[in-house]
Amino acid sequence: MIAALLETYDFDLPLLDVIEDPASDERQRKLASISLKQGLDGGYYESRQLADLTLGVASDNDLGLDMLESKAAQDLMELIACPACHYQRSLHEAVADLTFVEALAYFRWLADLMGNRADMYRVIQATGAAMPALPNA
Repeated sequence: MIAALLETYDFDLPLLDVIEDPASDERQRKLASISLKQGLDGGYYESRQLADLTLGVASDNDLGLDMLESKAAQDLMELIACPACHYQRSLHEAVADLTFVEALAYFRWLADLMGNRADMYRVIQATGAAMPALPNA
């Protein structure tokens, strides 16, 4: 019974829940919208990488380093300038007007959401159910 139910699972459901939840703030809805159809593990790892780099920039900023002195800031700028990193650039643009600490909170929230989304793959696989269509598949 559970396996049959899980065969119809929509991996975008956690993101759709955020988009439709009136308790979600506008920024959360924007990040979730950008992340729709993003690959499961890729979406997690790419949002996590952005969170980690933003943490590094925030830490360097707290130490008094400017953007030119910060290795994390240089790495972040390289990442969002990379033509192949459209997803991460879009996420960065969605929080570009925030402080590093505020942006970090959103990226951590998104990475957790994307991680939970990817974890559903393993849950479905463990039941032996036929795997539903994956985003970007």
